[in-house]
This record gives sequence, structure tokens and C-alpha cells, in this order.
Amino acid sequence: SSFVSPDYTIVNPIRILKFLCIIMTAFLGIIGLVLSICLIVTNLVSSNSFGTPYMAPLAPFNWYDFSRWFLFGKQIAPKRPGFLQTKDQFRVKQNNTPKKS
Repeated sequence: SSFVSPDYTIVNPIRILKFLCIIMTAFLGIIGLVLSICLIVTNLVSSNSFGTPYMAPLAPFNWYDFSRWFLFGKQIAPKRPGFLQTKDQFRVKQNNTPKKS
């Protein structure tokens, strides 16, 4: 997994987490691997980025947002995702007709 990312600075956190998993697996076996993965997932679920949950719409589960996660578009999902907490809940319709001069 270290060779997937082209930038060296992006690989450093992945490398540290990989070493953590290897060390815990060496000491505790398969239980250590499961425990380290649970710790990483717990950290991701509890993190926020600019007030928005990092794993949204999976972590604070909302069926509407989850169902629109794969199907994205203004016609399919007229409401904005709830985890964004915007003032206007509905998307603005754009008028794509050209103006006559």
C-alpha cells in the first residue's frame, strides 16, 4: 500500500498505521489485527472535518443520505444531504436556457 500514493507525505500516516497493525498482530495474533483495525475505524468514525462527520453518511446513519450516496444528481436527490446542515434544504435549480439578446 505504500506504493499506491504518488506523494511521499500522504504515505506517512498510512505507513505508521500499517506498522501499528503489524506490531499488534505480532504480539496478539489475529486478535491484535482485529483490535488495531477496530481502533482505526473508531478513530475515523469519531473525527469531524469542518463540523461535518468524517465518515458521513455512514457513521451517523441516515437512510435518505445513504441511499443518495451512490445515486447523485439534482433530479434523483432534490434535497441536500442532512449532515451538511445547510440553511436551504433544497438544491437550487439552474436555468440552462440561453438568453436572447
